[in-house]
Amino acid sequence: MNKGLIVALGVISVVYANNAFCLTGEEFFQMLEKRYRWDKIRDMDIVGVVYVTMEKGLSPFQKVRVMLKGKDKVRIVTRIMDTDLETIVIKNGDHVWMSSPFGEFEEISLSSEQEEGFFSYYYGILKRRRMEIEEETNDFYIVHIEPGITGWIDKKDLLLRKLRDKKRNFTTLLLDYRERNGFWYPCKIITEDENGVVVFKIEVKTIKFNSGISDKAFGIPF
Repeated sequence: MNKGLIVALGVISVVYANNAFCLTGEEFFQMLEKRYRWDKIRDMDIVGVVYVTMEKGLSPFQKVRVMLKGKDKVRIVTRIMDTDLETIVIKNGDHVWMSSPFGEFEEISLSSEQEEGFFSYYYGILKRRRMEIEEETNDFYIVHIEPGITGWIDKKDLLLRKLRDKKRNFTTLLLDYRERNGFWYPCKIITEDENGVVVFKIEVKTIKFNSGISDKAFGIPF
């Protein structure tokens, strides 16, 4: 799984629940949109650093920049730290392009299942009109987000605190939330394996909402 994918998930995947078990999936989703103003997010520009576990512990590995606009435009740029090795993936509507290590682009085809796995972390949740409340504890609303993905929402501040990926046996913690222009986002995202060992960590360095990203950023790269 591309390490940068989880960044934007942490940014946009916050949920609001009030009398959740009395709501239909559509009503619940409408409450999320109203509370977190998802319909007000025209574009996002995120820069983060990915740390991976090596022999000496967590080390910075990759710089990631994610830009998205609307619900079907995504640009992901990843660069290995201290090198010129860069990969760019661009999605615009039904078209996807990926760069080679030599900077050459080619259009690639993804099955619907591959595309869902690759891009759902950016805009998939915004498209869904159905979310299921699995259970409620004293501290959390536990929500079924998509097949195999469960989220824990803190009742005190209504922010997403944890994700559980049953398919990959990963648990992701979303920490150090901050607010910018009325939008909340986590500055640290830590993913652990089934044994509690940190697989990778992402630190969000900068984030911009509605900065007016040009459509040229998602244009045909050749």
